[in-house]
Amino acid sequence: NRAVHVVDEDEYTPVGLYNYGRGMFHKMATRGRELGDSSFFYIEADDLVLSGQFAWEGAVALARKEDAGCVASHRYPIFTARPNMAHPGYLFSFFRTDTGHMLLNHHSRGAAGRNRPLNDRTLAKEKIPVPPMPIQKQIGEMLEQEIRLREEVERSNAFLLERRAALISAALRDASTRSEAGIDVTVGLLDSDDGGAVRVAVTVGGMGLVNASATTQYLIDAYGPGAVIFSGIAGNLN
Repeated sequence: NRAVHVVDEDEYTPVGLYNYGRGMFHKMATRGRELGDSSFFYIEADDLVLSGQFAWEGAVALARKEDAGCVASHRYPIFTARPNMAHPGYLFSFFRTDTGHMLLNHHSRGAAGRNRPLNDRTLAKEKIPVPPMPIQKQIGEMLEQEIRLREEVERSNAFLLERRAALISAALRDASTRSEAGIDVTVGLLDSDDGGAVRVAVTVGGMGLVNASATTQYLIDAYGPGAVIFSGIAGNLN
């Protein structure tokens, strides 16, 4: 009864799921005529949404108020908690436990690489532990605290990224920043001791050798530098 009757000129916001219980994300708003042939269903707050292809990787999410009105294709089974029997926050938390992940993995079959379709009908027949409602609500409250803390950390990280970009730009003359190949590159002039200036391209390579190597190769291909200088602490290389 939540089926979307797609109108070609109307806009819809499809969703996707991160793996390992990391939540839901919104895709770009799309006109109805561009949604394709899939069936879509509206999402409401407190829905438990699973990925039909990657549930075995823990791709499960609890819809929040900001997700209401978005749409999920038929590849994302949607469950709701029965009132006075199960709390949606508890159900989501359960499927993030080892036992919950085992059930998702058990009911996901297939041999096409990572694409292992979930049989939501057999999953729905499983019996799971259901503690008294006061305990379920406590678990739901703890989940909300975790979500709020994660959002606060993400806001702090975004602020630090902006601050870092500002510091890089402030060190250069005629600086400009643009996004390229998934990284932000600032290009400008760095004054030298002899009174001249050196044109530099500066970016943050990210954690680990692989990220640093990929970023370095991109800078070499895009800017042809005469030298590459690395700096940073604990793997985060500039």
